Amino acid sequence: MKVSEEQIKKEVDEATAAFEKGARDRMTMIRFYSSQYNYSKYVRADNTPEFAEYLGYLDARKLYPDFQPRTFTGFVEELLAGKGIKPYAQGQG
Repeated sequence: MKVSEEQIKKEVDEATAAFEKGARDRMTMIRFYSSQYNYSKYVRADNTPEFAEYLGYLDARKLYPDFQPRTFTGFVEELLAGKGIKPYAQGQG
């Protein structure tokens, strides 16, 4: 289900108003935090590489152009093929 930016902002406003009125029950808190998270993720797009760069985070691919990061899909395929390596297994390396 697609939700518009206006709907997300409305949810943030309503949840914030309930929070500021002193409501601290579990459902109000969940609504407050989840609306803030949705606003951060979908409206401000805080979870993008561009925003991370704006915050000063380093990108290994820019620092080391020859670096090829492992993809999640590749990692899962490796596990399913039985070739996965436990990160902290004894006697490796």
